[in-house]
Amino acid sequence: MIIINSLQWMVQKELVKIYGNVIMPNPIHLMWEQLAMNGKEFPKNSFEKFTAKTLVANMKARNDGALKNYAVKAPDREQNIWLRDFLAIKIFKKKWLHKSWTTFTLTRCSHIGCYAPTPQINVFHQQYFTNKM
Repeated sequence: MIIINSLQWMVQKELVKIYGNVIMPNPIHLMWEQLAMNGKEFPKNSFEKFTAKTLVANMKARNDGALKNYAVKAPDREQNIWLRDFLAIKIFKKKWLHKSWTTFTLTRCSHIGCYAPTPQINVFHQQYFTNKM
């Protein structure tokens, strides 16, 4: 729910428009449009910062041993939750969204089990994030 709550907040603040997402234990895939900055930050950076801090705090509160898997030796952090070199692809026309998303889910997700019960797949469900029907 941390990821969903963060995405809902960003949609409600009109920072992003979500066109599709695939949420799995590892990784997540989003198709979104950045609409505005969150102060001095890009929405992507705000999303990563909020979710990482919340996930780390929850893991520490539960005394979760898996937290050690995210340990890094860096001057600015003890853990690194998000992959630094994410793959961002610009889609310049909205009519390409459905084709791009369909191609992505069929080619990229089929080999990692996106159609299994665990992942949550939402394509073109903006109302899921805005609570509007």
